[in-house]
Amino acid sequence: MTNITRDLILLNMLQEVGYIRLKALLEEFKTTAAILKAPAHRLRGVRGIGAVVAQSIIGAKNNCDIDRETALIRDHGVEVLTVFDDAYPADLKEIYDPPIVLYIKGRLYSPDSIAIAIVGSRRASLYGLMTAEKLAGQLAPYGVTVVSGMARGIDTASHKGAIAGGGRTIAVLGNGLASVYPPENKKLSDEIIKNGALVSEFPMEMPPHKENFPRRNRVISGLTKGVVVVEAARRSGSLITADFALEQGRSVFSVPGAAGSITSCGTNNLIREGAKLAESAADILEEIRPSSDGKATQAINLTDPSEKSIYGLLSEEPFDIDTLIETASIEAKQTKRLLLDLEMKGLVKQLPGKLYIRA
Repeated sequence: MTNITRDLILLNMLQEVGYIRLKALLEEFKTTAAILKAPAHRLRGVRGIGAVVAQSIIGAKNNCDIDRETALIRDHGVEVLTVFDDAYPADLKEIYDPPIVLYIKGRLYSPDSIAIAIVGSRRASLYGLMTAEKLAGQLAPYGVTVVSGMARGIDTASHKGAIAGGGRTIAVLGNGLASVYPPENKKLSDEIIKNGALVSEFPMEMPPHKENFPRRNRVISGLTKGVVVVEAARRSGSLITADFALEQGRSVFSVPGAAGSITSCGTNNLIREGAKLAESAADILEEIRPSSDGKATQAINLTDPSEKSIYGLLSEEPFDIDTLIETASIEAKQTKRLLLDLEMKGLVKQLPGKLYIRA
């Protein structure tokens, strides 16, 4: 662990210092080491840093046990990414106030940039649980990573659906990674680590305080191309995630629910306000696929032999996916992922009925 990473972990342990204040401090002092050595009057002179924040920074080394924190990181097999690291998720880095550091247990990969959040009520109905699990399972074969918060209810169902579908899933937590919350999800957390990652911006031993969860929600939406809300009461944390998604320029989807149901008030209202209706993965995939950039097909340079094979079979005439899988002699799961990759490059377009053409 570098000294800069260690310094950023320490600054992140101060609740008063977020990314916006950190940027202002770095503009003034240039390095993290200089920030932590700066006298009170210099700190107070920085935009957004008053007496309280200045005093917190000055007392950081005495009040925060950075040695214990780094030992916990090591002992729990946690990786730390700072907002200045190249491997830090690009979409998350673009939001207004990204986490200074991310604690990660498991692995984040570049394909995780194609991600959708599925969130909803902790007190979900059977319909909601089944819908969340189904949507996550449908997205998984297309290489879409499912992001949620590992809370009871819809979140748990979403993670389980992604794993059952053979896909990847990321759980963004409102507590530190030294413990599992809720405790009954210990087994699920182990499965998520094998098939994705647990992620938190909070210090290792941070309890799941109520005020942590709105902050957690901005990370859930920030990691994704869009947020799907499956069941939510009129005042729900899931709606906060949807609000963050709108602020961050992400798509918002909502699963319609029964009229009059308490847990459908929020989702039905989202649709009324313009959220995209989501009844299946097709509704979501259609939205997150970019359109073709208009380049001539002669300029296409595909280096992956499997991508070349799939693209070479397609034309302006629709090709159904089952025939494509059989003709290409590539397993179904890989074919679906290749098709999604080609769609993300704007080279292939999906039509209703799982038919594909060149874009």
